[in-house]
Amino acid sequence: ITAVALYIFFARLGLLGTIPGLIIAHTILTVPYVVLLMSVAIRQFDVRIEQVAYSLGASWFRMFKSVLLPNLLPSVFAAWIFAFIISFDEVIVTLFLAGAYDTIPKRMFNELILQVNPTITAIATLLIALSVITIGIVAWLMRRAGVLGRTLG
Repeated sequence: ITAVALYIFFARLGLLGTIPGLIIAHTILTVPYVVLLMSVAIRQFDVRIEQVAYSLGASWFRMFKSVLLPNLLPSVFAAWIFAFIISFDEVIVTLFLAGAYDTIPKRMFNELILQVNPTITAIATLLIALSVITIGIVAWLMRRAGVLGRTLG
């Protein structure tokens, strides 16, 4: 339903088959997840840390760089991962709006319709390996930061 609605809307705007149209469509699809994650992170941020930085003479830029950004960076990274995964998974929207442009999910989908291609299985294997490595790095970082207990590993 979303793909059809975006197709009709973008056809009227003349954005079908363009990279900006594809970027706008995927942004529309991922913004709710990013807003949800970041609103939770901002709500949990302790404002007293910000007030202490100001009371110690920090400028707004210094407080942002040294206090706010390091505290929100893990949530920004998690929101980026969610947005990437959701955007990568939206093959139907890409099929409707991309036109002649090929993305990896669109090419994989088109190749799998015709036949099982060894290139597609190799790409899928690389994506799985990348996912496992990323999860391992995140778990290692969380353990190092003390978020995960010593029961793992």
